[in-house]
Formats: sequence, C-alpha cells, structure tokens
Amino acid sequence: MLNSFRFFLASAASLGLVATLPATPPPVPDRVETLIKALFGKPVFEEIALSPNGTHLAFIREEKGHKVLAALDLRTREFHGVSGWWKQDIISFYWCGPETLLFHVGLDKGKYNQGLYLADPKFENIRPVQGMNKVWVPYDVRPTHVFLTDRFPPDMGSGPPFSPLYRLDLEKNRVDVIEENPGRVVDWLADNDGRVRFAIRYIDEDHSELLERGEGGKSWKAIPFVRKPSPLSLDQTGTFLLLRYLGDDGLMRVGTFNTRSHCFEGRQLSDPQYDVDPDVFTDPKTGIPVGLHYETAKPAMFWLDPGYQKIQTYLNSAVRGAVARPWGVTYDGQILFGLGGDTKPLVLCLLNPRDGKVSPILPRLPDAVGRTWAPMRNVTFRSSDNHLIHAYLTLPLSRKEGQRVPLIALSHGGPQARDTWGFHSETQFYAALGYGVLQVNYRGSSGFGRAYALNDIIEVNRRSVDDVADGLRWTVDQGFADPKRLVAVGGSYGGYISLAIATRHPELPAAVVGLAGVYDWYDQVLNHVGTTSISSGGWARYFPGVGAHADEYREVSPLNSVDKVRVPVLLVHGSEDERVDFDQSQTMANALRKAGRPVQLVSDVVSIHGYPDQESRVNYFQTVAAFLLKNVPPDAAP
Repeated sequence: MLNSFRFFLASAASLGLVATLPATPPPVPDRVETLIKALFGKPVFEEIALSPNGTHLAFIREEKGHKVLAALDLRTREFHGVSGWWKQDIISFYWCGPETLLFHVGLDKGKYNQGLYLADPKFENIRPVQGMNKVWVPYDVRPTHVFLTDRFPPDMGSGPPFSPLYRLDLEKNRVDVIEENPGRVVDWLADNDGRVRFAIRYIDEDHSELLERGEGGKSWKAIPFVRKPSPLSLDQTGTFLLLRYLGDDGLMRVGTFNTRSHCFEGRQLSDPQYDVDPDVFTDPKTGIPVGLHYETAKPAMFWLDPGYQKIQTYLNSAVRGAVARPWGVTYDGQILFGLGGDTKPLVLCLLNPRDGKVSPILPRLPDAVGRTWAPMRNVTFRSSDNHLIHAYLTLPLSRKEGQRVPLIALSHGGPQARDTWGFHSETQFYAALGYGVLQVNYRGSSGFGRAYALNDIIEVNRRSVDDVADGLRWTVDQGFADPKRLVAVGGSYGGYISLAIATRHPELPAAVVGLAGVYDWYDQVLNHVGTTSISSGGWARYFPGVGAHADEYREVSPLNSVDKVRVPVLLVHGSEDERVDFDQSQTMANALRKAGRPVQLVSDVVSIHGYPDQESRVNYFQTVAAFLLKNVPPDAAP
C-alpha cells in the first residue's frame, strides 16, 4: 500500500532545509528571520539508528510537513525514503534484522496509530504486519525477536493497559500471543533467546512488584523487596538482571540483581541529587544492552561493555570541545558517533580508527553548524521556603561583564518533565536576540527524586510558580538580569506558569507568553483530565477531584486573577488542540480584554498541541520574536 508513496533521494544535498513562511508573517528584522531558519527549519534527522550489519543509517525527518522514514546506504551514500499518506506520519521505526525495518505509522502527528509495516532499506518491498486487528505497539525489538503489545486491550477500563505479549514472526509476517497477561502486568523482560523471564505487576499509583518466572516456565512468583522496579536487561547467561528501582532516599537508582541468590551485587549506580533513570543503549549488531544514558546536571553515560568504554575513551582524546557519544560500528570498521554539546548542534560523524580521521556525515541542523552559540550553565538557588532548586542559565554572548540584560524565564511543560543540558534551539534563539534565558527545573519536575516531584497537581501548581519567580529574583540579585525587563515564556504547563507569574507575582514580569497553557484548572480537571494519558496511566491521585478541591483549583487558576495582570500578554494556541482545549486561551483572552488588559491571541500559528512541523515552528517564533522586540527590547537591535 505504501509503495505508491515511495520516493528516492539522490544525494545528501536533497536533504537541505527549505524555509516555508506564512502568507503574512509578523514583521521581524532580517537577522531574526535568518536565525529562525537556522534553528527551526526542518532538521535533517530526528530519531536515528544504525542497521545491525552497519551498512545503513535509518532516520525520521520532516518532508512537506510530515514525518518520513529515510535510509542512507553508507557504502554508496544513496538515500531512499518512504512516507505515509494523507495526514499520516512515520512516528517510530526499528531494525529487526540486517535488511529489515519495522516502522509505525500514525495519523495527526502520532495521535492515532494506523499500523505497523515491514520494509527493506530501499523500501522496494513494503508489507503491513498481519494479525488480529489490534493497535500494535512495538515493545521489545531485537535481531533475535520482535515483541508487540496492544495499546487498547479490551479490559483496559480507566487504568493502565494490561495487554498480552505478542510475538511477530518475521518470516511468516504473523503475530501470535506469546504470553497471556497473568494480571495487571505492564512490563516484560525477555532474555537474549526471547524467553520471557520477568514482568512488572501494577498494584496502584505508588506501588508495583517484580515477578519472576517460576519453575517449569509457567507460573509467576513475586520478588517483593524493591520499590517501583523496572527491569532493564539480562546478561547473556540470564543470571544478572539490571534493575532500576526507587531507593530509600527517594531517588531512582540502578543495581545488578543476581536472579539465583536474589541479592544485589556490586555497587549501585546512583546520584545524591538526581534520579538515575536511564535509556538503555544496545549494540546494533547483537541487540544486547551495552550502555546506560541518563541525565544529571549534564548527560552521563555508563558503559556496561568494556569495548564501548574503550571507544568512548578514544573519542574523548580524539575530539575536543564537544561531547562525543558512540552509536555503533559500521560495516567497514569505522566508529559512528554523535558529536554535540550546549554550543554545538548535533552532527553524526565517522571516526576511522586506522588513521584517526573524523568525517562528518549528517548534521542535524546544517545552518546552525559552524556558528558561535551561547554556553549553558548549570546553576542552583534557594527558593523562598529554602529548598534547593536546579536550573540552567544561558547569557547572551553580547553581554559585557557586570551588564544586566533582559531575561526570559523559559518554563518547560509537563510538569513531569525536566530541562536538560545541551543544544536547545529555543534557548539559543532568545540568547542570540540578546536575552538571558533561565530554565528552572521547578518542583514538580521529574528527575530529582520523589520529594522534588511532589504529590499532586495542586501542590505542583503552587510550588512551581513560586520557584520560577524565585529564580527570576535570583538572576536580579546575582546581577545578571535587568529587573525592569523580565519575561515569562512557556508552553503547555509552562504556559500556565507564565500566566500564573503575571497574576501571583505581578511586580516581576514586563511581558508574558503562553503557548497552549492551562489557565482554568477547574475546567481542565473537570472536563479533560479524564481523557489524558496521565489519567489512563494510573495518575488519578495526581489530579484530586474537583468536588472536594474546587476552591483550590480556582485559587491557582490565572483566569480568576486577571485584574492583577499589569503587562502585555501573548497567547498562542492551536485550534485543534485535544490535550489542552483552545477554549482555555480564548476564555483567558476574553477575561483579560474585559479587565482592560493588553492581550494578543493567535490561534492560527499551530493546529495541535505544540509546534510539530517547520511551518508551525517558524510562524510561532516569528510571532514571539515580534512580541518580545516590541514590548521588551534588548540592548542592541538584532
């Protein structure tokens, strides 16, 4: 079915960036338009992976407003690609053999799952995965086996999906049940031979238990000694289980569990301030986990395989001024690695170990490479109630020592997410315009332990806003920021924080920007939370019922305090947003206008939650730049 949509990309040049501007873009200086094109044009690649035999790189990229799957033949440097159809995107892909790709097609930026397909790297033979008329989700894909789960099992109800585990037979292109769900199991782990050995049973929002396959290979028994366990990998012998779990200090850690003695062995991988919640890096050739990537103040890598550790050491000595991370070894013995950092956009490179030559092959943002960008500092400060708060501070390169600059508090969404160290296009955009940028990992963010995450959304609403406000005051106290030119900017939950700062700390901001934010929590919880992934994932306690907490929801909602706003407000919201309804921004704008406050509502910049493609990104940042330059101009005109 997809063959009629196959396309061929003759050279790397055909993956260049093409700017798509709106019919009537907001007026901004030429230099701002250049920055927007460099930082928010379509990236050459997004998700990317090396084939098991090292001959192909497959990656997702944007093409004509949709996500497509492309493959680069490293031997010939030819590109091939496949797209979806109509409004569909390629939303994920996996190598399940040297010459076999499994990819997932979704509708409307991944909101709806439309099916799984198998293909060769040239996309000449594309076939849908057959079987059972389920909404398949790839669960565990290795060269030896492919496991799937059903996203919407019949007995899902309002809780997590307790799906059976299915196995895809690649030769027959058939899906069969390999494990019936023994009851409330949400996670599985197989050994290298594809035998399911461990599972995680969901108990309630705060508890789960580790299950181990019993004798005879049929029954399951609980191992009830760890909190919030999550199995990451088994060694080749099936004896040592790498297990993530919650420590007594409230922080996630990783330990090696002996499945025979039922004891941890060796030291734990932990951090005194951060959760160790890693992504597992597997060897493309074997599918065996070889490393753990996790975030602290900066990205950290723990190599399980001595060979990869040697490669990392070699790269550290060969490449200076950036962070190098191995991705695998190609068919001809070259080392594929990513090179990037806070001031360097990611570039995929090849290192020839024989002569030490480094060859860039794919830059993620070509027009941003080679330019000078502002460094990001990891900082901490004390909140008004004396809690240590983590943040990142980026100051414009144009700032002179001791100079106070206009500063933007850029708040992340979630709230169960976090800002990380690295190259961030939005941060660099504001810094290049002459603004400082403070990114506060407010309380309620993930990655800093159970106590930092707080208990429910009402508590997070209160603490997060005060933490960001305290961060703005800190930048003034430290001499970085001009107290008369502070701005609050954020999207989704970050949009809520921005408007809440304008209502709860009206003396601070000179302007605020909210993208698709929640401004009436009573309405959001009453009418929308029940349909979100947070609720269906078992977070009902995180959103206390409006019946008993109506006054608290109204108290933390900016909609009910518009009379306190003193500054210009820009609200941006997609008219088709199903996560946070457009009515949130419409109602907020109407209330601000009624109160005589200056507000601009833009509803045609994005269509869904966020800015998913080049056109929406370009439009959004032109709109925000025009608003900022007019209302809070930097020291030098861009």
